[in-house]
Amino acid sequence: MYAAYAITALSIAAYVGALTGLGRSALITRLGLLVAPMIIAELVLQRIVQRRFLGFSARMIELLPQEPPERLLELYRRETFLRFAAPKHLMLDLLGMIYVQLGEHRSAAASFREALEAAPAKAQVELAIKLAASLKEAGDLLTAERYYREVIAVAEDHVPSLQQLARLVLQRRDDLREATELLHRAAASAPRDVESSQLRGELALLLVRQGKLDDAERQINVALHDLRDAGDDQRMLVEEAAAALATARSETASTSD
Repeated sequence: MYAAYAITALSIAAYVGALTGLGRSALITRLGLLVAPMIIAELVLQRIVQRRFLGFSARMIELLPQEPPERLLELYRRETFLRFAAPKHLMLDLLGMIYVQLGEHRSAAASFREALEAAPAKAQVELAIKLAASLKEAGDLLTAERYYREVIAVAEDHVPSLQQLARLVLQRRDDLREATELLHRAAASAPRDVESSQLRGELALLLVRQGKLDDAERQINVALHDLRDAGDDQRMLVEEAAAALATARSETASTSD
């Protein structure tokens, strides 16, 4: 942007120089006088917008779980200055989160998609994840799958995206092989905690369905170890997988007899 200011100022200064016969040093002086106020004004405006956006976004995020979503949408629409002056992708990200709270997942997806198109590269992965989740909730499973694949192509160890993509390929075409591969990747990348234990429970259930009982048992044992201090509700999925494994082993034993 500053280069554009300099080019504009240089053009004006050159024109003035041609009319007045001013020399090179005089043109440079006039160039500085033209560019400096524009740069200073731009920096001041950026600072004002940044401070106002940080305050507004912090307030909205704080209010998201507390206020009715309709109220948040009204507050967003009142913020005319930021909607025009703040970075487009940041404001649209906020709008998408409000629509999620409203349960309007198609509108949320539209906001996140527009934000993604306007976002710099460093912000695109997070927005693509939000877009994929909204598309899934809206019932557009094909497009949701595409965006989750784009995410793991860039962030190949992103555990939630691997897990969601595994669920999608199961839901859409019952692809046990790919879903198992994705959950294996997620389990290998996940930290050893309660959340990853749920993932291992999902993986174990898929492995039991495919008759890979030893692998399923390994996943269940790791999960149960990590859940040793957890409550019953957190252990439920893993215990379901353990029960499925026990049934499968019993059926295998009966068949061999």
